[in-house]
Amino acid sequence: MGFITSLSKHSLSPIRGKLNEYPLSLFLRNLDKSDYSILKDYNLDCNGNSSVIDYIIVSKYGIFFINSKNLPGTIAHKDGKWVQKINGSENLIENPVLETYNLVNLLKKEVIAVKDIEIIPIIIFNATSKLDFNLNGIINSPEIIRKIKSYNIPKITQKKRESIYYSLLHSHNSKNGLNVVKYPVKKIIDESNKHFCPKCGSKLKVSEIEKSFVCPNNKKCGSKL
Repeated sequence: MGFITSLSKHSLSPIRGKLNEYPLSLFLRNLDKSDYSILKDYNLDCNGNSSVIDYIIVSKYGIFFINSKNLPGTIAHKDGKWVQKINGSENLIENPVLETYNLVNLLKKEVIAVKDIEIIPIIIFNATSKLDFNLNGIINSPEIIRKIKSYNIPKITQKKRESIYYSLLHSHNSKNGLNVVKYPVKKIIDESNKHFCPKCGSKLKVSEIEKSFVCPNNKKCGSKL
């Protein structure tokens, strides 16, 4: 990560943005839903600051963290600076690697408290952007499926995968003022009837009295969702 250099906020180009949602969604539809669980526009809050993660994809091969950028023209990286070249002008842009690195660490700290789980960051520029460099994990949008499927060695058990996904979903919905209990869990977690405690991994039970999911491991955990 030695090439990362933070840029002054005042030097950044106002041209920022997200990759057009529809084409990227089209590409991701090619992923098998039984192997990949997708969360879109994930809200991540910390100390009053909010960030939106374009996509988090939970699979048995790892957790994919997708940060998309809608920046036309040529994207260049040199001497720690990131530049957008377009219409004869050059604009300094925010360092996408540093931005993604910080968000991944925040996600690990605030939501995914599971050790030895690989989070794979992927930075995506739109199909018409010319990338004037070759850095692993930074690609154009049409390459996304090939990139994801290049990770083909299972590393996460089905039980842990479901637990991570539900933990992410519960955290996301809670921050948006939604009641996760109202959602049909068998559809939330890969259409499975099983759901697990995000803290200890035990199978959750439904409490008709409290109208919530409760962890049976009360002495060690006692989670209520």
